Order: sequence, then structure tokens, then C-alpha cells
Amino acid sequence: PNRFTAGDAHFVLAIAQQGAVALENALAHETLQQADKERAQFVRTITHELRAPVSGAQSLLRVLLKLRKVKLNPQQRDILSRVEARFDFLATLINDLLALAASKTAGFQKAPKPIDLQPILEDCIDQLAHEISEKQISMDYEVPDTKLTVCASAEGVAQIFSNLIGNAVKYTPPDGELTVHLTQQTGNAVITISDTGIGIPAKDLPHLWDEFFRASNARRSQIVGTGLGL
Repeated sequence: PNRFTAGDAHFVLAIAQQGAVALENALAHETLQQADKERAQFVRTITHELRAPVSGAQSLLRVLLKLRKVKLNPQQRDILSRVEARFDFLATLINDLLALAASKTAGFQKAPKPIDLQPILEDCIDQLAHEISEKQISMDYEVPDTKLTVCASAEGVAQIFSNLIGNAVKYTPPDGELTVHLTQQTGNAVITISDTGIGIPAKDLPHLWDEFFRASNARRSQIVGTGLGL
């Protein structure tokens, strides 16, 4: 009868060891996925709890600043404006954390379906209209006359438009220019956003998708940000 040689035994042992390593890696991957899911759920729960009081405080501050009956001296108005700016930053951070948690949770994202891009883009522009007007930014806005439909998540597209155009408005100085064009090219929807803002240094481009990363010139500016928008 055939017998296993020392070489055969060594080969079988090597295969068994590789199988054990593969099994350990699979278990470790599953554990990491579960931990990531639980962390995302925790972030989502906390940020949801924070959103309501922050929104309430924002509304109260805006009402207070607009009330003509409340006489505020320049110093008091400046302090309240600074508080309002901090609450705006906190609201942005909460929204960015919610989006980040959603992107890391399997099944949380909405299923893609046919959507019309123009209303989503117009709604985004409307939400930023006050800031655009305050900074007197000249805007070149063009969309096609016909409906432009893509298969995507409406919430996801709205988040992308809001982040990109919001960043353009945020980092464009007063009296600057902003261009937003939505076109159809060879069967594809193309959104073009350009501005006369501070831009992104070439050395920072490789880190553009890193969580919490901000370009060097953005960090040096007085403009607050989370590094999560993109």
C-alpha cells in the first residue's frame, strides 16, 4: 500500500496552515465589519439626538437677531452672530457625521431609482441663495430645457450637490464668481461646478477623500470646516 512520505505530510500541513490563516482572516474581517456597523449606528444615534436642540437654538438666535424690538448694541450683535456661526458649524458637522455613518452602514442607503436632476439641483441652489446674495457672488447657472433623468438615490445626489456647491460658496470670497452647469453629453448627465475661490493645492489632491482631511490653505483660512463634506 502507498504510504505518505515526509514531503506529503509537509504539503498537507502547509495547506492546513493556509486554510487556518484564511479562516482567521475571514473571522477578523467579519468582526471588523460588525464593529464598524455598531460604530456607525452609535454615531447616527448620537447625531440624531443632537440635531433637534441645535436646530432649535439656531432658530431662536435667528429670530432674536431679526427682532427690531430687541435693541442690541454692536458688541452684543457681534457676539450673537458669532454664536450663530458656531451653531451653523455644529449643524454642518452633525449632517456630515450622519452622512458618513450612512455610507458605512450596509443597507442604510436608499435604493437607486429614476430621478430628475433639475429639481434637486434647483432646491440646492435655493438653500444657498441667501449666502450667495450676502456675499454678492455672481452666478452663472444653466440647466437643460428638457428633463434629465438618471438612476440614483435622490438623497445621495442632493447630498453631493449640496456639498460641492456649498463648498464653492463657502470658499469663494465676496464679489466672486460661481458657475453651475448641468448638461447631457453622449447619454451621460454632467454637472460642472467652478468658482473663483481658494482652490485646492496640488499636493493636497491625493488626500481629498480622506476623512476629516482639510486642504492646507483651508486650514490656514478663518473658514471653519469638518473635512467630511467631500
